[in-house]
Amino acid sequence: MLQRTGTGQRQTSRVNLKRVIPFLLLFIGLQYSLLLAHAQWPPKREAWWLLGGLLVLACIPPVNRRIAKVLDAVRQPARRTQWVIAAVICIVSAFALYFEARHQQRSFVPRFQDEYSYLVQARMLASGRLWMPAHELAEFFTSFQLLAEPVYGSIYFPGAGISFVPGVWLGLPFWVMPLVTSAIAVGLLYLVFTELIDGVAGILGATMLLALPMFRMTSVMALAQAPTIMLALATLLAWLRWRASMRPWRAMVFGACAGWLMITRPVDALCVIAPIAIAALFDLRRRERRLVATSIITVVVAAAPFLALQVAFNLRVTGSPLRTPFDYFADLCYPQTSFGFHGYNPSIRPKLDLPQVQKFYDVHSIPFLEQHANVTKALAAWRDVRLKTTLLELTPGPLLMMLAPVGLLGLVDRRRWVAFAILPMFVGLYFCYVFFLPHYVVIAAPAMLLTVAMAVHVFRERWPVATALVPLAVLRLTVLESSRFNRSAWDDVMDPGEIIAIDRTLATIPSNERAIVLFRFDPRSSNPHVEPVYNTDVAWPDDARIIRAHDRGDDRNVRLFEYYAKRAPDRIVYRYDRATGSMSRLGTVAERASRL
Repeated sequence: MLQRTGTGQRQTSRVNLKRVIPFLLLFIGLQYSLLLAHAQWPPKREAWWLLGGLLVLACIPPVNRRIAKVLDAVRQPARRTQWVIAAVICIVSAFALYFEARHQQRSFVPRFQDEYSYLVQARMLASGRLWMPAHELAEFFTSFQLLAEPVYGSIYFPGAGISFVPGVWLGLPFWVMPLVTSAIAVGLLYLVFTELIDGVAGILGATMLLALPMFRMTSVMALAQAPTIMLALATLLAWLRWRASMRPWRAMVFGACAGWLMITRPVDALCVIAPIAIAALFDLRRRERRLVATSIITVVVAAAPFLALQVAFNLRVTGSPLRTPFDYFADLCYPQTSFGFHGYNPSIRPKLDLPQVQKFYDVHSIPFLEQHANVTKALAAWRDVRLKTTLLELTPGPLLMMLAPVGLLGLVDRRRWVAFAILPMFVGLYFCYVFFLPHYVVIAAPAMLLTVAMAVHVFRERWPVATALVPLAVLRLTVLESSRFNRSAWDDVMDPGEIIAIDRTLATIPSNERAIVLFRFDPRSSNPHVEPVYNTDVAWPDDARIIRAHDRGDDRNVRLFEYYAKRAPDRIVYRYDRATGSMSRLGTVAERASRL
């Protein structure tokens, strides 16, 4: 009798401890939220009234049971129903992202230098080319993230450009395809979370993703982030579905998604694919050899066309199958910034003599290089800035941030560990990279949001009274982080004022006139983050109605005048002075060539 009593006490103790641990972790989450998001504390009064009201509702048994019944109805949808819900989420997300951008008065013009490079690449891919021949006037067209020799083309991996091609074919505005891929990513997140937890987690995850400012920001920008998160979630979902049946066609889908992802953002791809590969090998270790061989070969064959495209691009630009155009351009314009730790030598400068490249290196690259000069400084940078940025940008609000530690209790199977591993992989890999910009964190959003969704699941299992309270609180707190309720949640992007002013000035050139506009950069006053010399409406700059080129000074501009005097002598030359924002007419290229 005494022994049974002792056993019962131990079991009761274990049960009590199991129920108490989530609140201990919630307290830890509160401390970490106060530490990282102290500027957002205390939360708005509306959030506290909301939580209080939901707590009252949860304490009314009939109301709690009714809400729990509704949630249970969407918790385990049939496979076909999941796809229908995911399709609806995609459509709703596309409209939500668009109208959110409109509400924030986004101007829907390219802002970052990277966007222009991707748009040129998409234009080439739409015409069946990944690069064009080197341009004879390379010094006038080489720009940030864009080569004019040894080929004319983008330095970036072609995966994102491929996803933008349908928009070029259909003549859509540049932001439509990023919006489409972002909306698809939200639907895929629902499917992944439904597979890993349940349908309620899927809906909460999709809603939280829409609330992340960096995700919203990149959803209407021609950057690689939107295609990358879409492909990452597609790869993860394909692995989950292959794992359930190990059919060859599912292995082929997984291989194709992984291959496309690898030529979009390779470091981000490694964050996703490495944990999946390790888990897949564990899944196959006790299977028959024929299945193992078939699965591996199928994945490799499906990924091969994408990898072959990148290898061909590497060979054409760098002469090496493993050295990428991105690395080639980094050595040219951003020396000492390749992956890893190489120290910082102030005497090493960019080889390209464009004044905006030299100034950009001084104001943008050198601060990062100084932070990354050695491992000790890199650790300090992560501790003080980068880790904080990562965690803040991946959680919609300080109250939801508190739930992340509780969610770690939900890591009870290998599938969830694989999805969560994206976050530590991201931290580890980007620790070795010189540059770190806030929108890089988008790839880790599914992993961080998974911890919040798992926290909801943990409370449901250990405190049934919270079955209705916690998911409703998460959903409502997420909505409160929308910019319609919280102006501090407005997406932070670079001011496109100068870009818009340039476009308006060029629009004054008569529509029946073919022109060349030479842009003069003033090292003292011009912003190096803004670069107008991109011809994004054509695959080859000579085909543009208004050719944009660098003003290299009268002594060097003569090459450009002589070149176009032979090909299009009637083109009118303009000079745009970025210091004053004014444009002057210089005459035809034939006239300019004869004078110089």
